[in-house]
Amino acid sequence: MSKDTADKYVQIIQPREKQKKIDWQELYRFRELFGILVWRDIKVKYKQTALGALWAIIVPFVHMLIFTVIFGNVAKLPTDGLHPQLFYYAGLLLWTYFATAVSISGASLVNGKAFLTKIYFPRLIMPVSPTLSALVDFTIGFVILVAMLFYYEQAIDYTIIFLPFFVAIAVVSASGVGMIFASLNVKYRDVAFALPFIIQIWMYGTVLVPFSKLPPAWGDFRYLYGLNPMSGAVEGFRWCLLHSNMLTTRMLDGKVVEIPVDPPLLLVTVSTVSAAFLLWLGIKWFKKMESTFADIV
Repeated sequence: MSKDTADKYVQIIQPREKQKKIDWQELYRFRELFGILVWRDIKVKYKQTALGALWAIIVPFVHMLIFTVIFGNVAKLPTDGLHPQLFYYAGLLLWTYFATAVSISGASLVNGKAFLTKIYFPRLIMPVSPTLSALVDFTIGFVILVAMLFYYEQAIDYTIIFLPFFVAIAVVSASGVGMIFASLNVKYRDVAFALPFIIQIWMYGTVLVPFSKLPPAWGDFRYLYGLNPMSGAVEGFRWCLLHSNMLTTRMLDGKVVEIPVDPPLLLVTVSTVSAAFLLWLGIKWFKKMESTFADIV
């Protein structure tokens, strides 16, 4: 075989001078592997489980019942005039997607170390694939939410077309956060213990209190709440589905009156920028650490 012919079948893999940018052509070439990893995550998650995909319904539904009893009935936290069951389930459904995607993504490199150290492929695929596979659970849980809307006679109008945008914010946020924790988990195994705790605290700061109930005295500082990208995603998700019955109280002329909840446009804008920043930061940090993964893991 001549040298020219041999060169056609030989691919030399060597480090580049700059590895902090995404090679989109390379990712496209490995699109089939990406699809395989997504499908693997879907199959493995409920393998050898008695209830299978029903866990996608059970987890947010049980959380909803607990939140309704403790925070709705006992603590009597405001729910924007909505049935507590609807208010909490809508928020917890999107949050459960985010928490699931980040948890699996954060452990992806360590759990896949045998795969990671034996063959070459774009490492970015591993923490991103769970953000797509977790959408299957979200879709199953969303069917229950639709059933609840009919049960509580909640009107649905054209605003439902904006739901994919808020799901996209959650996907982008989960991708960025997942890449950061996946990179850290390779070097610091404490992350595996800290991540569930972080997600739990993050949930309480996102799902419990509606944005409309933040003290008006805070003024524009209230919108700093949007630095948590999931706050805008959850608020917007709820508003798109439930705004026809969402009411908040205000003092007008010395009287307490109920007024419709305004669309959280500015909050969503801040959260969208925050989600995009997290994605940029996650990619930047991941690419910076990528060359050390195989050696450390």
